[in-house]
Amino acid sequence: MNILLDIEEGLTREIMDFADEELLTFEQAHAYILKKGLEKTQMVALDAGDVDALVDKLINQSLKTAQDKPFLLAAVYRTLGKKPASEWANLHPTTRKLIGKRFRQAVSEYDDEALRGQLIVEFMEKTAQNSALYRITQKV
Repeated sequence: MNILLDIEEGLTREIMDFADEELLTFEQAHAYILKKGLEKTQMVALDAGDVDALVDKLINQSLKTAQDKPFLLAAVYRTLGKKPASEWANLHPTTRKLIGKRFRQAVSEYDDEALRGQLIVEFMEKTAQNSALYRITQKV
């Protein structure tokens, strides 16, 4: 489909510069920019059941992939195969907060039920951005 748009000169120059930097045609560059902008405006909200299912996936994934180094929940989310939103930032802020709270609760419950020597997810501290920092450790 062809659409004729009147784009101001300064914005056109920015798109052309972006296209040059990324080795894209002008058409490819503006299509990419539109798609990325659209993704940012499409926030995904989840209900409580979906959040609980996602938290289970996040715990399992963190136990598999995040050993020996501190991690943020957003980093583990990125490693999931099928996820509710393409990026952590595309989740509605209320949903992200709910996932964070439920993850921390589930980690605590998992720790209570884990046997000595099993791998667990341990809360370490809050970052300056108020994100929770976790690590994988063995229950003692």
